[in-house]
Amino acid sequence: MIKRTLFSIAILLFATNIFAVNSISDTSYTDGLTAFDWSPISDVEKVLQYENQKDISKRMNDNVKKAKTHYVDAYKLMINKEYNAAITEFKAAMKIYKRAKLSNNALNFIHANMALSYASTGNEEDLAFSKRFLELITPKVYTDNKWTYNIAIAHHKVGNANEAVSWLSSIIRKDKFDFQAYVTLEAIFRNSGNEKEADKVVSRMQSAEMKLIQKNQKTATAGKKTKENKKKKEKQFSKKVL
Repeated sequence: MIKRTLFSIAILLFATNIFAVNSISDTSYTDGLTAFDWSPISDVEKVLQYENQKDISKRMNDNVKKAKTHYVDAYKLMINKEYNAAITEFKAAMKIYKRAKLSNNALNFIHANMALSYASTGNEEDLAFSKRFLELITPKVYTDNKWTYNIAIAHHKVGNANEAVSWLSSIIRKDKFDFQAYVTLEAIFRNSGNEKEADKVVSRMQSAEMKLIQKNQKTATAGKKTKENKKKKEKQFSKKVL
């Protein structure tokens, strides 16, 4: 009788573990992610964030506002993948930004978007222009992983594979749950024939995904217990009042 009971418990625990593993694997943060996928970023309202606020004159502010129209139009054209037209608008915005005498830190956004636009036209001769704008980008912009990712994409497009790998790796070091960076980094290694490094990236990505799933499950369980305790206390309070 005891043996039968122990066997039943073992079967129950095994089934519970299988269910837990399946419930974890059913939730994926990497499904649907495509290597080299990217979207344009504007951040036009943040252009002056790296300028010394005491040095921002009325003239500078006015010029930045004038440039905004061209910048926003260029951004919209990027979204529609009309890169040549976007470049024209970015150039118009750049002329006004130069009159405002902005620092290179303030010009990071437009430099990055121009680099991406030139790299995406499909014209071989535009790659040199893209590289030129990538060289103008200052370290300040790399505090933002979204911009870092897009810049890494630009480097990949112009053939700077090592730079792309470096920046994608830096994103993962700062945010181990940035799965788009993993997927793109793995593809760069895989496409170059470096299967060993590609497999390492996949292994790290799967480990990070499992940690995030488990973390979210713990948070959900804790939240459920909190709600149950709250309801329990409310019922107890109601009984006391009655």
